[in-house]
Amino acid sequence: MTAWRVTFVLLACLGTACRSSPVDPPRFQEENDDPPSPPITAEQLREHVEFLASDEMAGRATPSPELDHAARYIADELAAAGAQPLPGASGYEQRFPCGGLLSDATSANVLAYLPGRDPELADEAVFVTAHYDHIGVAEDGEDTIYNGANDNASGVAVTLALARHLRGRALGRSVVFVAFCGEELGLNGSAHYVDAPLWPLERTRTVVNLEMLGRAEPSTPITAWITGHELSTFGAFFATHADATRVRFVSGMEIGPVEGDAFARSDNYPFATAGIVAHSISTGKLDAYYHAANDEAASLDYERMATIANAIGDVVVELARTDAPPTWTQPPSHD
Repeated sequence: MTAWRVTFVLLACLGTACRSSPVDPPRFQEENDDPPSPPITAEQLREHVEFLASDEMAGRATPSPELDHAARYIADELAAAGAQPLPGASGYEQRFPCGGLLSDATSANVLAYLPGRDPELADEAVFVTAHYDHIGVAEDGEDTIYNGANDNASGVAVTLALARHLRGRALGRSVVFVAFCGEELGLNGSAHYVDAPLWPLERTRTVVNLEMLGRAEPSTPITAWITGHELSTFGAFFATHADATRVRFVSGMEIGPVEGDAFARSDNYPFATAGIVAHSISTGKLDAYYHAANDEAASLDYERMATIANAIGDVVVELARTDAPPTWTQPPSHD
């Protein structure tokens, strides 16, 4: 999660009527054609995080050879999950100078999708996103590598696991998976994507951005928090369609003032400025591991991560089917 702050400008609802109910029954589900997916496991998630947050990845700075290595890994995993390059794209990468003014070298957003099966909905998409960059290495110190296990190898691991988990499900809308570069430099990857979308923004219904899911606080049920919860029906949709005995989806305000003020600090934000209902989901507090060298793979709670990942998967399936995806209920406050 970036510490970058920006002034928020919202194009709320973009002239379309905000539908009032986040809980209408799904419009598309083929009988006997929606086999239950095997649950996402802690070991699946651990494998992804241990690769992305290894010392060999040198903190995945944007740009860097290590970030490019991570991009290839993500693309290969999405392809293995059966996700396809976006229509009209030449492959899984959207490459550009993601380091902004820091470098002319290019890095990539990595994108793929599972096609929807409802002829009336398949050209619409639900996005599942996470940034895969981190902040590289320190100039000195006993441990110089900022491994970025929770921030944000954890979000990428859940994104990749969801691609496999949703394969074969009867999805009405398409589901697009994106791993962004340059988030730590100021949301560069997601801002570029919104300026040069590979899926039409007007047919992008909801963005579920995954940030720092690896250190849920020890509560029963597990608590996950949503940025900007009060601004749309996104949180109500999650509360309705997730098993509340396992995971509660609450406002970041319930966690603390920093978490409650995080709406503009991750890759949901450029989508929101374009009028698309887009929020980030996180767990735990921004703690001593945040942007620190001790944010390593061994420090994450993979069992809780898996429970959260499965809950998110259940809701994404409903987002891909519902007649009434989440809508803005009020313009977000200017930051």
